[in-house]
Amino acid sequence: MNELRRKYGLPEFRACGALDAAAAKTLDYFVTHRSEPIDIYDFLDGTGLPLTSEIYFVQTWAFGYDGTGSKTDAFLKWVKKEFKGTKFNYIDLAHEAKDYVYVSVVATDEPYILYSDYAYYGADAYDYIIFIMK
Repeated sequence: MNELRRKYGLPEFRACGALDAAAAKTLDYFVTHRSEPIDIYDFLDGTGLPLTSEIYFVQTWAFGYDGTGSKTDAFLKWVKKEFKGTKFNYIDLAHEAKDYVYVSVVATDEPYILYSDYAYYGADAYDYIIFIMK
């Protein structure tokens, strides 16, 4: 993604530990309660991020991981297969997210049981969530 952002003159996405912490709390809540909408602002306490932070929810879904290689590699392979190009849901991360410079991608540590029998995933399924922030 950063390669495309550079090509279009946009700043590269950077990691932000505080955003990752809030995203992890948000994902944990989502997995535990299976309720939406997910509001990351409810989980900013203790992260150091102000409530005025401009954070955009990109997506949450699940991906399959069969234990081969790393979970990160499995996630990236799934993303490339499912999302041709750079568009996630309703935002194009290489063209439309011009003012956003931080990205957080967090996956669950344990597979989600509900998905474990789905042939679509072909393996244990892990939830993930993506946010971007200005």
